[in-house]
Amino acid sequence: SPGGKVVLRVGEKEVTQADLDSLLGKLNPQVQQTVARQGKRPFGEQYAMMLILSGQAVDHHLDSSPEFQRQLATQRVQMLAQAEYDALTRQAAVTPEETGKYYSEHQTEYEEVKVRQVVLRKKADDAAADTQGLSIADGRARAEEIRKALTSGTEANVVVKDFSVPNVVVIDSEPRTVRRGQLLPDLDKAVFQLKDGEVSELLETPQVFVMAQLLSRRQLEQKDVSREIENKLRQQKLDAALADLRQKNPIWMDDQYFAAPAAPAAPNAPTPSAQPQPK
Repeated sequence: SPGGKVVLRVGEKEVTQADLDSLLGKLNPQVQQTVARQGKRPFGEQYAMMLILSGQAVDHHLDSSPEFQRQLATQRVQMLAQAEYDALTRQAAVTPEETGKYYSEHQTEYEEVKVRQVVLRKKADDAAADTQGLSIADGRARAEEIRKALTSGTEANVVVKDFSVPNVVVIDSEPRTVRRGQLLPDLDKAVFQLKDGEVSELLETPQVFVMAQLLSRRQLEQKDVSREIENKLRQQKLDAALADLRQKNPIWMDDQYFAAPAAPAAPNAPTPSAQPQPK
């Protein structure tokens, strides 16, 4: 067969087309692109040299050294573990029925909204005069002005122009599309309860004030998120299989060997003799 055709000889060693094609297929994309540009000869020459060096290593009995045997055993474990992981992944297949059931039971996860977010940087009351930001009172007052402008129907570009302050008051000039869980938790909860055109209550964090106006919402169809659901369910099945394996194979670790790193010691205070002497 074409795959059995010998395409490389190094001494008495023969390498078939199938062997090299398999090796080429396992290269990372960048190297594969290099091979596509340069042709296969440079790769063949490098592989030939690797065979020569490996043959020399065997002749010199380097394959018998304890360190080599340890590395070989580790590599075998890694390859077997990857092979089993790949097999578990294939077994964690997701059916169209499972995808449809998940979608029907979690439709709120696939609600999408367009929002305009407003962020105002806070400044501590005792901050220096040149510190960027707004005091708590000024921030709340400015946010209320922006809220009135947005809810009154003022054009967004006008609101942005009238109220934006670089690095202090930031208003989305273009709406952003988000789904549940992509905003700050409290803001996320508030936004998805709004009606079109409404602005959320002002949310305060230690660094900023933030609020958002809901512009529109839509429900994503199952066909739009089927691949996402399949990946999620496949990962859940895979995680469950791995958890089952861990339960069936108890793991013990030596507490002393696996102890957490000790906290770095505090710098030593200067000794009295090293301290400046009073004048």
